[in-house]
Amino acid sequence: MKYLILAISLMVLVVGCAPQEVPPPPPAKEAEPAPAPAPEPAAVVPSVTVSDQEVISGKVTIDSAVAEGPSWMVIHIEKDGKPGPVIGHAAVAQGESSNIEVEIDVASATPTLFAMLHVDEGEIGVYEFPGADAPETDEAGIVVKPFKATIPGMEDTTEDALEAAPAEDAEPAVNEISVTARRFEFEPSTITVSKGDNVKLLITSVDVTHGINIPAFGVNAQLNAGQTTEVEFIADQEGTFPFACSVVCGSGHTGMTGTLIVQ
Repeated sequence: MKYLILAISLMVLVVGCAPQEVPPPPPAKEAEPAPAPAPEPAAVVPSVTVSDQEVISGKVTIDSAVAEGPSWMVIHIEKDGKPGPVIGHAAVAQGESSNIEVEIDVASATPTLFAMLHVDEGEIGVYEFPGADAPETDEAGIVVKPFKATIPGMEDTTEDALEAAPAEDAEPAVNEISVTARRFEFEPSTITVSKGDNVKLLITSVDVTHGINIPAFGVNAQLNAGQTTEVEFIADQEGTFPFACSVVCGSGHTGMTGTLIVQ
């Protein structure tokens, strides 16, 4: 019996001293990727879009505008080819706005107007220009667009109308008249023209040297024998004006006179 107990004890001792198998460590977890940074919001680029138009009920309509913040749509008249005084304004919300109606002072309007975006940086909702509500700018400068405004009753100053209308500095019409000078008369002795005419007298002396003097228009020319002399002046005043031979041509010289009628 004691041998059996001894055998069992030896077996327990051998089993207890046997090397134990160590389980492998669990696999390491892969690191989770860091979350991607949120995309930055796209930059707001201020802009104005406007079309040529007719002013209706004292208002103009701006097609669209993009504003970085609360802003104003401001209408300027043209002065020396650039934006001049303000004749109307309307509030514009942040972001994009369409069909913005702006009431204007029609009596002060010019054929070309400027739609300009102004910031609202003073008291929000209170138009302050001149003051805090200055023109909006971008990389190119002030955000502004010109447009043509047709106003009922306003004189048409478009390019087509200006081309159709006579220019103020156009040359006056030339009224060319042939005159004969001989002892002792001018033929015709009465010359009739219209006010504003550019009068050109083609005077031929058929015998001796004569002259013509029209004091009212500063004319005093010698008419050489056998030649045709051009005498030109502007008939810029109405009335009846005498003229006469200014070169002694014989015994009847003093009676060599005529009349110029400007009507």
